[in-house]
Amino acid sequence: MSGAAKRHTLSPEPARTTMTVVPDFATTDELVDAVRLVNQVRRKARNRDLPYRLAVLGNDPTDLVQHAGGLLFDHVMAGWNVTVLVPAEADPRPLRILGTRIIDLETALAMDLEPALASRRRSPWPHKVVLAGDLCAHNDRLHEAVLDSFDHGDTNTMLWGPHRPTVDDNDAIPVEHQLSRAARAFKSHALAATSGAAADVVPIESFVGNTSHTAAAPALHLT
Repeated sequence: MSGAAKRHTLSPEPARTTMTVVPDFATTDELVDAVRLVNQVRRKARNRDLPYRLAVLGNDPTDLVQHAGGLLFDHVMAGWNVTVLVPAEADPRPLRILGTRIIDLETALAMDLEPALASRRRSPWPHKVVLAGDLCAHNDRLHEAVLDSFDHGDTNTMLWGPHRPTVDDNDAIPVEHQLSRAARAFKSHALAATSGAAADVVPIESFVGNTSHTAAAPALHLT
């Protein structure tokens, strides 16, 4: 990575709706109430004119939640339509806790992905794509689509994990997402759903992103 690369930080603005953050010691009933509250806020946000779409791709829900759970939760709370793509046999519980919709990864990978990653003007293609870098090692079409996005696409594309396509340093930047307090709490519960035990959550998630400049969503500060 070039030393001159500028670090970008994604920080959603505070939610306008008051929300109680679930403590680590919350009971099952309290967690159910909190998830219901997330869904209520999500429905209200969708009533606003925010047609922004985020797609998150991963092989394993635990890995996905660990690396990008806070980012996808904060986007849900900001009114984005967030879709998670994982294998059909994956446990959906941790992803449902974060308020996302889920579709089968293999079905999606059978589609034409290049337009999805290369142009955000093709509705319903996503405005932002976040994915595990090792997915590209197992799917040539996805690998080429990601490289194309880093070369000249206008979709925000972000990768996590040490195994990722080799892209030009001039086309890639480090990106950090600062988790909200609510995101940290719900990410902890989502991770607990995969392991059966409480999990510590760091306040920042790190990615490598492309240098394309797209219009920021009204509910997010993307700097």
